Amino acid sequence: MDTHWPSRCLTCGEAASPTLGSLRRGQGGYRPFGRRKAGAAIRLDAEQAAADMRAAGLVLVRARALLTGAPEVG
Repeated sequence: MDTHWPSRCLTCGEAASPTLGSLRRGQGGYRPFGRRKAGAAIRLDAEQAAADMRAAGLVLVRARALLTGAPEVG
């Protein structure tokens, strides 16, 4: 499962060498795309992250300024 398979990325054409284990874990066959896919699975968009933080009782000073363009407070 840890043996690298010489291959080529079907998206960008770069040389890749995935392992069977990485493919089974859903990381993709090409490391940069696998990292992006894994990261995307755990990221929230800014609005959802802000809503979750508000629900936890946090005050979002900088996030409000970034999302609405309003001046920062404090």
